[in-house]
Amino acid sequence: MLDNYTLTPANTFNNPFDDINANTLEPQRILSLWCDPFSVELLKGTSEKNFASLKTPIILQGSRGSGKTMILKYFSYPVLKERAKNNSEKSITKQIIEEKSIGFYFRCDDSFVNTFQSIFKSQSRKEWLSFFEHYLELQFCTHILSVVEDVCQESNNSKTFEEEYFKKLFANSVLVKEQNINSFSDLSTFLQRQLYYIDAFKNNSIFLDSEFKTDVILDLYSLSERMITALNESVSAFEDIIYLILVDEFENMTEDIQRFFNTKIKFVHQKISYRIGRRCEGTTTTETINKTEYLRDGHDYLLIDISRGMSDKLQKEYFAEMAAKRLDDAKFGCIDIRNMIGAVEDLDEECLDICKGKDKHLRIILSERSSIKKDSNLCDKIIAIIKNPQNPIMETLNALWVIRRKESPEEAAEIARSAMLGFINKQDNDIVHKYNNDYLNKYRYTITALLASIYKREKLYYSFNTIVHLADGNSRTFINICRSIISDALFYERDNLLVNKKVSPRSQSRAIHEFSTSEFESVCSIINYGSNVRNLLLNIGNVLMEYHKDKKARYPETTQFTFDNMQIQDEDKKVVDIALGWTMIIKKEKTQRLSMSINQKGDIYYINRAFSPMFNISCRTRGGFNVRFSPEQMSNMIKTQTTFGMIDEGDDSKTEDMQLTLFDMEDN
Repeated sequence: MLDNYTLTPANTFNNPFDDINANTLEPQRILSLWCDPFSVELLKGTSEKNFASLKTPIILQGSRGSGKTMILKYFSYPVLKERAKNNSEKSITKQIIEEKSIGFYFRCDDSFVNTFQSIFKSQSRKEWLSFFEHYLELQFCTHILSVVEDVCQESNNSKTFEEEYFKKLFANSVLVKEQNINSFSDLSTFLQRQLYYIDAFKNNSIFLDSEFKTDVILDLYSLSERMITALNESVSAFEDIIYLILVDEFENMTEDIQRFFNTKIKFVHQKISYRIGRRCEGTTTTETINKTEYLRDGHDYLLIDISRGMSDKLQKEYFAEMAAKRLDDAKFGCIDIRNMIGAVEDLDEECLDICKGKDKHLRIILSERSSIKKDSNLCDKIIAIIKNPQNPIMETLNALWVIRRKESPEEAAEIARSAMLGFINKQDNDIVHKYNNDYLNKYRYTITALLASIYKREKLYYSFNTIVHLADGNSRTFINICRSIISDALFYERDNLLVNKKVSPRSQSRAIHEFSTSEFESVCSIINYGSNVRNLLLNIGNVLMEYHKDKKARYPETTQFTFDNMQIQDEDKKVVDIALGWTMIIKKEKTQRLSMSINQKGDIYYINRAFSPMFNISCRTRGGFNVRFSPEQMSNMIKTQTTFGMIDEGDDSKTEDMQLTLFDMEDN
C-alpha cells in the first residue's frame, strides 16, 4: 500500500501560518513576510525614513503580538544585508548609506534577565550593573565588527582598508597593549572569549560558588564608540549614519537595568540612538540612574503606540497583505484569503440553517407581549402576517416590531409587513428607511445570535471580516486564527482546501472556537492571579451573553461594560490590572457616556474580542448600552464563578411604553 503512495505538493502542504513569532524568523523570512506598517498608519507620527535615521530615541509601545519585534528586527543589520543581497545593484555599503542607519537587535527575555540577576546576586548593585554594561558592550562591539568585516570585504583594496581602519581604531589604545590585539581576527577572538566566559560562568555558577573574574570590564561605548569613529573616518559617507540599539521586551528588565537604559536615552549619544520595544501593559519606570532626572515623552523620546493605530479599512488591507505574503510563500495557489474563507458573513444563510423553516423563534419572541402570550389564536394570526420563512432575519425583525411598537398587535404586524415589502420592493419613505437600517445595520448580528440561543445552536464565526474584528489590530492573533483555520481544514476537509481553495464556515467556526478557548485557558494558566482573572472574565462574558439572549433585543451587540476603578478594593484592583496588563480586558482609548440615561462620561472596557466565541457574543461594538458593575459585583465576580443575569438598570428597561425609545437607540 505504501509503495503506491506518491508524495505530491498537495499532500505535503505545510500550514503557511505556522511561523507565528518574529523571534524565531530568519532575516530572509522577515523580509519576505514584511508588510509595510508605515503605509497603513500603524506607526502614526513617523515615517520609515525617520524611524531608521532619527537621532531622537523612539519607544515603540504595543500589546503582545502587535508587531513590535517584527518592526525592530526589520531595521536590524542582518535584515539590511538581506535587502542589499536582493538588490543586485547595491552593495551592503551602499545600502547602509541609503538607509542612513545600522541597527543592532538585543532581546531582553525573562530567562536572560532572571539568569543574569541570579548569577550576580552576591555582588553589589553597582557591580552587577557594571557586569551587565560590560556584556552589552561586548554584544554591541561584536555586531559592529560584523559590519566592519563586510565593509572591508567590499573595499577595492580590502587589505589596505583593513589595515588603515585598524590603525585608526586602536591608535593610543591601552586595550591593544593589554590584550595583545594586533588584527581584526584578534579583536574578534577577544570579544568572543569574553562572551564565552560570561556564558560559562552563567552556566557553572548554579553549581559552583566562584567569583566573576575577567580580563577587563568595558563601559558601554568605551570600545564601540572608537569603532564607530574609526569606521566613519574610513568611509566618509558614513559620517551621517546613526547606529541604532534595538532593545526588545524592555518590560522584562529589572528597574535597575531600565534606569540604566533610561539614562542612555535621556543623554543621547551623537552617533548612537535607541529604539525600544515594550508592552503597553508592562511595568516600566521613567527614572534614570540620577533619581532627580526622569524621561519625558516628547522631550527625551518619541512614543509610538501601535496597539490600535489603524482604521478598520487599513486594518483589513494590512491583514489581507499579511495573509497574501504567507500564502504566496507557500505556493498555495490562492493568495487572497478573502476568496478562501469569504470576505463577509452570510447571516441570512446562517439563520436559514439555524431555523430550518420552523417558527419557534417567532412564538417565543411574540410571547414577550402579554396580549399575544395570553391568546394563541392571536399569535397564529400575527405569525401569518409577518412570516417570511426564506428570510428568518426579516421575520424576526418583524416580530420585534410587533412587541415593541405602541400600536395593537395586528396594527404593528401590518406596519412591519408593509415596511418589509417596501424594503424588498425598494420603496422610498420614512418607515422603509427605518426598516432598511434595522435590517442591514443595527440588528442583523443581534438577531442571528438570538436565533442561535433560541435553537440552542453555537453561533458561527467565519469570514475575513470576522477574523479582523476578532484580532482587533493584533497581528499575532490574526496569524494564530488563520493558522487554526488552516489546521482544522487540513484535518477535516483537506480536499476542499487544497483542491477548491476554500474553507467552509463550519470548519472556520470550529477552529475559531477552539482557538478562543485554548488562548484564554493558556493565558490564565501562566499569569499571576490566573484563577481570579479567569473568574472575572467568565462572569463578565456570561453577563454579556445574557444580554445577547434578550428576547426583545433591547441591547444590540452589548459587549462593553464599565465600573469605577477607584472604588474597587485594592486586592480586586490587582486582578483587574493584571487582566488589563495581559489584554484579557481592554480599556477604550477615549471616555464616553457611561449610560443612555445619564450624561456622565467615564472609562469603558470590553473583553478581548478574541474571546467572544467562548460566549457566543458579538466581536463588534454597537449600540449605546454599557453594562455597569458595582464594586461589590466586581469583587464577587473575581472571587468565584457565580450566576449573573442582566444587570438591573432601573425601570426604564422594564416598561413597555419605553420600548420604542430603547429600540431606536443610536450607535456610539
